[in-house]
Amino acid sequence: MKGQVFYGDENVQAKHESLFRKSTLHPIPDVLPVSVSHTEFNLALAAFRDILGADGVHTGSALIDYIDPFELWEDADQRHVPSAAIWYVPLSMRTKKIKR
Repeated sequence: MKGQVFYGDENVQAKHESLFRKSTLHPIPDVLPVSVSHTEFNLALAAFRDILGADGVHTGSALIDYIDPFELWEDADQRHVPSAAIWYVPLSMRTKKIKR
């Protein structure tokens, strides 16, 4: 599975992917934030996707880059897993052009 690009250096990115892809033995479980219903959470995710686009909101297996690769607990009820991750890159950083 090819994940999100976090680093400009291909070697650093490859190390990140190698480390994070091997850090889980089981699929990442869906976890709701405390005191938030499925409906409320899905509405919030939809609002973020409207603003940031689908690539800016990560859930499910896309959260592999957002879990601690060194965590000792693999059991779903003990592992610390985020409900979602928001990835925002300012427009000024997205298409940086160099004039020569």
